[in-house]
Amino acid sequence: MDVPHTRDYVLDSARHDFVQCPLESFCRHYLPFTPDKAVVTKAVESLKGQDLLVNGSEGARWTDFPVRPMENGPSKPIPDHAVNDKQSPTSDIAVNRKQLIGDAVRCMNNDPCRNHMYGITIENQWMSVWYFSRSHGVVSDPFDFTVDQERFVTIMLSFLFSTSTELGYDGTLRRHRDLAGHICYVYKICGSYYRTIEQIDEHQSGWLVGRVTRGWKAIKIVSANDLRPAPGSTEIVIRDIWLQEGAKTEEALQTTMFESLEKVAGLRNDEARLEKPISEDDDRMIDQIKAVKGRAGWTGALECAKNRCYEDYFLRIDSHDFGRETKARAADAEATPDIFKAANHPT
Repeated sequence: MDVPHTRDYVLDSARHDFVQCPLESFCRHYLPFTPDKAVVTKAVESLKGQDLLVNGSEGARWTDFPVRPMENGPSKPIPDHAVNDKQSPTSDIAVNRKQLIGDAVRCMNNDPCRNHMYGITIENQWMSVWYFSRSHGVVSDPFDFTVDQERFVTIMLSFLFSTSTELGYDGTLRRHRDLAGHICYVYKICGSYYRTIEQIDEHQSGWLVGRVTRGWKAIKIVSANDLRPAPGSTEIVIRDIWLQEGAKTEEALQTTMFESLEKVAGLRNDEARLEKPISEDDDRMIDQIKAVKGRAGWTGALECAKNRCYEDYFLRIDSHDFGRETKARAADAEATPDIFKAANHPT
């Protein structure tokens, strides 16, 4: 895969779905949780007591940063961790952010357990926090982490003491090793557990926002931690997909389709009704029937509708469930199409 080219494509797509919001709004709306003010104050005092903070001309500063980071010369990028952290000189800001967004897309696409994820960038003394999900991406306004310890500690405490679900992992989906030692995934659907056997379909998005459909061959198992097939279970198909808010589910679409076929069956031999529709829905459906009448397979299709055997041509939906919704876009967030090209802070 041409990673640089892929990242360029990602950035082009991101321009339409990425926003920026004030730091206070980001902490309140996007962080896993907001630590209590008293806890933050106590944590800062503890850092001072351990000589991790020293007093300077601009107030307390981190012991490791008595001056602005860039005043000590350019530093090398910090390796990625659970929360992406990249540090680079101002001239590398565009590359820095391109790497961050590219890594976020790669992680979200390669790990079915991810609902969302966070990132951090530090550019000289300016720190920003990022949130990536299937509905949109957002970056906070930057702040000077070398002198604003309370904001820094607030963010770190939220990440350090959050649950895996709050950090973006799907609570209804877990990665396991099957009975043969191969990687598999266990879905919790309507209170039952299903182990994936093999992936039969996948549509990775070039950008975070999208349906990202995954299809799995799977089987019902005894429990979340007992991966043996449940008694009497047979292989099934799991379709994992992100839907836009308000979109019809697969079950709703199939139900609507079967109801339409039932109407076709009722109209099959009703010549009087074909000539004089009794409703607007009848009118539309009869036009469609007349349009294909006489074509190859027409008789067989009507017989299939009459005998209700059309269901044999579809995978019947046994059950469906909903996962955790992504966070809604913050009310004061604004589009930032150039966020990956230029600095959003003083130099």
